[in-house]
Amino acid sequence: MLKDLIHGIIPVKEYKKLLDQEERLRYLVKDLSDVDSLSDEAIYLATDICAWEDAFRSGRYVKPKVHLDKLTTGHIRTMIQRVEKFFEEFGWPTKTENGFVSGDGDYLLKHTLLDLKVSVKTTMQISWVRQLLLYYTLGFYNHFNKEDIERLMIFNTRTNTVFFIDIANIDQSVFKFVYDVAEKQSKINERELRKYIN
Repeated sequence: MLKDLIHGIIPVKEYKKLLDQEERLRYLVKDLSDVDSLSDEAIYLATDICAWEDAFRSGRYVKPKVHLDKLTTGHIRTMIQRVEKFFEEFGWPTKTENGFVSGDGDYLLKHTLLDLKVSVKTTMQISWVRQLLLYYTLGFYNHFNKEDIERLMIFNTRTNTVFFIDIANIDQSVFKFVYDVAEKQSKINERELRKYIN
C-alpha cells in the first residue's frame, strides 16, 4: 500500500484512512487456519485487498462499491476450502510462477505449473490452454527457470474441476510455435511502444 502512495495511485488522505481501518480489523487475520470459521467481515477485507492488488497491476485504485451478499461470501468461503483441499492433495506451492504473490493465479507445485481459475464454465476453455502454454513456454521451455516441470494443470475452484496434461504428451513443436509467435508479437509491441516514447 505504501508503494501505491509513493506512485500516486492513492491520495494521502485515503492512505491514512486505510491505515486506521487496517488497525481496527487486525484481529480478523490473527488465525485464519480454520477456513470454516472465516467471518463475512474477513471476506469483505479480502475483497478490499484484491482491489489493492488490482491497483498495483493497473496503476489505478477503484474502491469496491458494495459489500458482497451472503450468497457470494458463501461461494468465496467454499472456493477457499476447495483450494486448501486441493493443495493438501497435490502439494503446496513451492512459489508463485513469477516469484511473488500476484493476481495471476499461477503457482509452482513440486513438478507442476498450476493456474487457478474462478469460472462457472465446466469445461476447459481454449483461452486457459493458451495462457498456460504461454506461461510454460516463456518461463520454462528454454530453461529460463531451472525448475523441472512435468505437468501443466488448471484448477477451477468455482466448479471444483482439475484439468492437466503431462509435458511429455505435448509435441515439442507446440512450444516452438508458441515461443516464435510470442517473440514476433513482442517485437511488434516494442515497435509500437517506441512510437509513443519517441
